[in-house]
Amino acid sequence: YPLLGRKLIADVTVLDVERYKRQRLGAPYQPNPKAPAKATTAATVNREVALIKAMLAKAVRWGLLAPRGPNPSHPLHDVALLAEDNARSPELSAEAEARLLAECNPRLRAIVTFLLHSARRVGEALELRWGAVDLRGGNMAVELFKKRVRRTEVFALNATARAALAAVQPPGDGDPDPAALVFCTSSGLPYANIRRDFRIAARRAGLPTLRIHDLRH
Repeated sequence: YPLLGRKLIADVTVLDVERYKRQRLGAPYQPNPKAPAKATTAATVNREVALIKAMLAKAVRWGLLAPRGPNPSHPLHDVALLAEDNARSPELSAEAEARLLAECNPRLRAIVTFLLHSARRVGEALELRWGAVDLRGGNMAVELFKKRVRRTEVFALNATARAALAAVQPPGDGDPDPAALVFCTSSGLPYANIRRDFRIAARRAGLPTLRIHDLRH
């Protein structure tokens, strides 16, 4: 960023960062060239400022920057972050949920229903394979990575979530291939455009701010 990128770390001041915050907030940016530009939010600016502060703190620890103050801190230690307006109301009324599901194609409808009634993350749903699903027992196994430890946890499924899984179960008398994806395209390939398809369905349902991640809440 021109305001900071041309300075030595020892020359960056609190005033520089305050100007950076003011210039960045609300400035348009376009992470996806195919999507319209968005205004930079306070949350984005705060993440960038936190990164700058972390870099200077690392420079002090490495002896590349002289500490300031009684404690070994960096010059930007007291830079305040912007207030973030993160208030969201992801709850769906029964009527809004019905509108959303009506705008989904059958495969997307099964995923959305499953996410609403299982509280699982979208990534967990897209990676779910039939070998981890027990429709008779009404549960599913999910591999989680917590505190640098990978382990498998089993979660119960309610009747609606089980029905969503049954709706995409391959036809036939035998059990599905344990290695096959549960939620996928008709040819068994990963569902690559789920977020785009969900945004379209949500917008058509009159829910333009609803994110697919909100469904688990």
